[in-house]
Parts: sequence; C-alpha cells; structure tokens
Amino acid sequence: MRFLIALSALTLVAACDVPDIEQIQQEATEIGGQAIEAARGAVDTRTACMLAGQSEAFCGCVQERLGPEITQEHLDAITGIAQRTVEGGSLETAAEEAQNVDPATREALVQCATQAAVQGIVGEAGN
Repeated sequence: MRFLIALSALTLVAACDVPDIEQIQQEATEIGGQAIEAARGAVDTRTACMLAGQSEAFCGCVQERLGPEITQEHLDAITGIAQRTVEGGSLETAAEEAQNVDPATREALVQCATQAAVQGIVGEAGN
C-alpha cells in the first residue's frame, strides 16, 4: 500500500513540471515495471499485468493462458508490451513484436491482445 502511495506521489511530482506527456507516460511505465518487479513474488500474473497498465480483459486472458505464477520471461514480455503501447503502438502489434519471448508465450499474448481488442470494440458498440 505504501508503495502505491509513493507511486502516486511520484507521478504527481512528475506531472507538476509537465515537460511533455510522453516523458510522463514513459516514467509511469518505468515505475510500473519497477512495481511489478518488486511485487513479483507476491502477486499473480493478472495483478502484475494490471500494474503494468494493461486492461482487465487482456490481463485476465494472459493469466488463463500463462498461469497464475508470473515468470521473469512473462514479466519482461508484459513490461515490453506496456512500453510499446505507451509509445503509441497497438496492443496487438506490441504482442506480436515482443522480444526474447518463446513462441508459445508470444502466441498467447497475441491471442489475448486480439481478444481484448474485440471485447473493447464490442463494449464500445454497446455504449
């Protein structure tokens, strides 16, 4: 809990200078990656994915496909995807281009990204 409060405070401090939104987003992604790494032994795959700023639909699917125990490889892949999406890439493209990931993990990430995108479109159409 203290870590989340500190994370919020750092984000607010970074926002005070407001040099540019991309820098703030990059710093938030880096902090999220650090949060995931620190919590790695204490959280499941879905929670770690959510800490990286990904959607509930994507993270739920990732946990279903990869299992609840997050590995370093999964952590690196999810953090890389989060960084790519902050830089303006789509979730699907980021999953397809994930580096240093075995083919089965990459395929699971791509399928989850596609599923999350479809759920997002369906959700938007219903509103």
